Amino acid sequence: MSAHPLSSHGTSLDHPRLIQLVEEDDELPNTQILQRYLVDIYAITGGIDDIGMVYRNLRPIWANNAASHLVDPCIKILSKIPSSRPAVLNYIGMLTHEATHLYLSKKENPHIAADTVNIERAVRKLTSEFRRLLVRTQSKGSAFDILVWACNLFVEICKYNYERPIAKSAGITLPALLALFDSCPAVSSVIKLTDKAIALLLNTTPDECLSILIDASAHGFCFAWIWLHIAVSFPDAIVGHLLKIGMQDFKQYLSAVQTSQVPIELHESYKQKFVSICDVFTFLASQNNAELRNAMRDIIGNDREVFENAEATAEQLQNLSLPFLIKMVANSPDILRFLVHNAYDLVTTNFVVNGAKYVSQLNKQCLLPLLPNTEYTYTAFIRQMIFYLNSDALTHIVELLLPVAFDDSIFKKFGNYDPSFQTSMKDGAFQVLTEIFGMVVSLVHNQAMYSVAENALLKRCASSVEILEEALQNSMFGGRRSKLFIPYIHAFCIASGSVRTAEIIARYIIEANDEKQLACLIALLTSLIIFMPSISEDAIRNFFANRAMLMLEKKRESSKKLIQIGNLPSTPFFENNFYDIRWLHNLRILNEWEKMSNEEHTIKYIRFEMSKHYGELATEVLRWTVDALSSLKRKDMDDVSRNEMRDSIVQAAISLCSSIGPPPVLEPKYPYKLSAQFASLTVLLLDCVGREDDPTGFSLFTNVYTCANEFLASQVGYVREQFIIHLLDEAFAKACHLFGCASLNSWDKELQFSGGLQLTDSSTDIIDAEENDELEESLFDLARKLPLFRQKAVHLAHSGIIGRGAKRLEIKKNGSTIRRLIFFEYLQRFCSTIGADRNLIPYQQVYKQVAIRLTDRVCRDGLAGSFVWEEWEQAREIIPRYIAVSKRLTEIPIIWDVMLALAEIHPCLWYCCPILKAYLAAIMIQFENSSDQKSLPRKQLTDMLDKWFLLSRKGQMLPLQMVPYFEVITRVSSREGFIILLDIWQYFQSVLDAEVSAANMINAAFDRSLNSPIDPIQGDVTKFRESCRLVIQRNIAKLGFIFPLIFGDELNL
Repeated sequence: MSAHPLSSHGTSLDHPRLIQLVEEDDELPNTQILQRYLVDIYAITGGIDDIGMVYRNLRPIWANNAASHLVDPCIKILSKIPSSRPAVLNYIGMLTHEATHLYLSKKENPHIAADTVNIERAVRKLTSEFRRLLVRTQSKGSAFDILVWACNLFVEICKYNYERPIAKSAGITLPALLALFDSCPAVSSVIKLTDKAIALLLNTTPDECLSILIDASAHGFCFAWIWLHIAVSFPDAIVGHLLKIGMQDFKQYLSAVQTSQVPIELHESYKQKFVSICDVFTFLASQNNAELRNAMRDIIGNDREVFENAEATAEQLQNLSLPFLIKMVANSPDILRFLVHNAYDLVTTNFVVNGAKYVSQLNKQCLLPLLPNTEYTYTAFIRQMIFYLNSDALTHIVELLLPVAFDDSIFKKFGNYDPSFQTSMKDGAFQVLTEIFGMVVSLVHNQAMYSVAENALLKRCASSVEILEEALQNSMFGGRRSKLFIPYIHAFCIASGSVRTAEIIARYIIEANDEKQLACLIALLTSLIIFMPSISEDAIRNFFANRAMLMLEKKRESSKKLIQIGNLPSTPFFENNFYDIRWLHNLRILNEWEKMSNEEHTIKYIRFEMSKHYGELATEVLRWTVDALSSLKRKDMDDVSRNEMRDSIVQAAISLCSSIGPPPVLEPKYPYKLSAQFASLTVLLLDCVGREDDPTGFSLFTNVYTCANEFLASQVGYVREQFIIHLLDEAFAKACHLFGCASLNSWDKELQFSGGLQLTDSSTDIIDAEENDELEESLFDLARKLPLFRQKAVHLAHSGIIGRGAKRLEIKKNGSTIRRLIFFEYLQRFCSTIGADRNLIPYQQVYKQVAIRLTDRVCRDGLAGSFVWEEWEQAREIIPRYIAVSKRLTEIPIIWDVMLALAEIHPCLWYCCPILKAYLAAIMIQFENSSDQKSLPRKQLTDMLDKWFLLSRKGQMLPLQMVPYFEVITRVSSREGFIILLDIWQYFQSVLDAEVSAANMINAAFDRSLNSPIDPIQGDVTKFRESCRLVIQRNIAKLGFIFPLIFGDELNL
């Protein structure tokens, strides 16, 4: 800008320009006045050689003059001589410079006494005059002159003032400079004038207006600050036209570079122009400008249509705006952030792949800047740019690049892509993703108490189960995926805390399919153990709680899927993974790795400590196993599939329990739970033994026996006692289904209490729903349903009213006998240990508890503790109770098996004395009440008596002299037999004469037997042989051979 609006050299009216103006206006009546105004203006500005003098002078040049002195001459000249407008604008520029200099100086040093009121008022009046002129004339020429002048003025103001102390303190950035200069009243007045001129030009010739602004952008930084104001003030017109011009210029630039060698000056010219445009867009992006957002979305949408069009023409490809956007992004991270946040939904993976292919064909030097210490590639540039993005933007980039890096189907859609391009794209995407996840890991490590909510990449996993599952699957995939996602999961675990980390570990254990995927879990735990030393043990301790939560989660997912496809004609059934046993195998593998690794191995420091938590783990595993096997029976599937699934479940559960191994000491609650669960599992699998269609049933049963016995061998004795009690209770409760006999539920009450109260809603046998199907409706029930009117037999024959099954109940043989034998065999094994000679050595204390509990279960109703044999007359009064016990013994032969086992271990059978007493009483009452006292006993009675004699003889309860009584009783009349049985009753009555002493006697004998074998408990037999002597004498012909067996001691005398 010239320092002299009317002259540059002369100081008198002889100046040619002044003479010319005077001669042209000789005819005007006020010529002399104009001359005087010209002289006044020249007098004001004539002493200034250049603008620099305004900033170098210590004293004001114009500020001390009155506002009228500075304004009036110019207004008169402007009204009389229109061609003087450039000079007046030049004069306004000089005033603006001084006003700006003084204003900023006073801001920097408040002690400066210069007064800027007059000069600021002068600038305001003069710019207002020009604004009125534009409004009145609507002259495009005047608007162009004002715009060109204003652009140069703004460049000079920035050039002379951006290095001032006040500018440096505010920050030499474009928004800071705009705010600083706009606060100056003089500059603000000029800006308002400029806005008026731009508004006029945009309405008439917008392209030419923007051309002037673009040309002014060549001044770079010094003009960019006013660009911000223009873009904000006129966003509708500026943004669209600026994008259009920028894309056209960049297209020309690309074309020029690709066709020929261009000089460096051209490169620099275009570079400066693009930088200026970029500055404008950067400022608009920082303001989240709506017009810029809409414009960007429009051009990206247009590009996407071209890329997705398989028949796109070469002209359409040349008109793409993607290269220009890349150029803008390369110069401004703010624009990148703006695009990612506002247009990410328009950018698809296909758009990325096609765009990358198109951009790879362009000249890289036109798009990317040279960055120090950075490889000159698109991948390296993107890796540098991601550091400027926040976590929300990085999340969008990750979602776009993951398919590019790992989904091969993305490239199969485009057959014309060569393998080298695909490889470079996949490698580049993988490098960028690695950099992003590495940033997340660094943030988590560098900031204490880093929260998941602070990072969108981590938050996406916390808020979506599907995304978390996908990340876990990728981390277990192996290869590059695992290398990428394991650090990501590591960062998520650190930020989430130990509780969520334990859940993540549980997900790994549940979902891993093989050892390779479990190795990925070990890699993750190796990185976590430094930050969470006990996380592995915590994960094992809370594994089943987390598994239950995950099972509910999968159940909800299955329900949603069922709802979504519920309207289909054939709705598939979605399994809820209840029978999935991968987690059992994975827990066993992890435990085996820990046991087999040496002390220096990493896994030793991870410390799962499964053996330490055996009680909790085994309890939950067995609970799930029993539940799974029980539900498997009700599942609608073929027998082969059911057996295969059952075998896999049991083998996996037993293998895990055997692997972790029971420790010698457990918390008190766990041995009781485990003994009950092992007993339930044993009985459950006993049902599989002896079936023709189940060849693996017996091997499963033996495996469970081995595992249970290992557990019992490691525990104290009372645990084995509890196990045997649970085993018997389970077996008796399911005896009908297992052994083909009646069942005995240990929690049932008597049919009749001692007080005579009758129970009508209970049963002695609790049979499962499956067992109920085997029982048919009785004839009495069917008869009650018969109609009252008369019907002929022929009509009822095939009417279905009388069922054929009820007439004859067929007994199904499903291996009940073999199961009974196996149960008896393994019951003895459970109650014994194996000695050095491979023989069974009984646990006497266990047998004692078996006898006590068996007596309690069978006798009930106060009879269990009745060891005293009362007088027979008293026994008759409670004979119904004895008969009930006898009935149980008859209906449940497995009780005899247990008592036979007890008979082998003297004196354990004595604890079953109430059972034997009740059974003998039931026999005696039948002998006594026989209708024909002179006839021989019925075979049924002799069979019952045979069992009693056999058991009492084996259990060393009955003296040897009384054993032949059985032969006598079976050969004499019922009356005589009753008399002999009464002697036996009285014998036991003499031995067990008082309840307290009887119990003490048995306990004392048992305690002595623990140390060494003892003699049988016996009383004086001689007092109870006289009745038998008389009977033999009366029947000497047929019983004489028995006499020496009973009275041998007398014969020896």
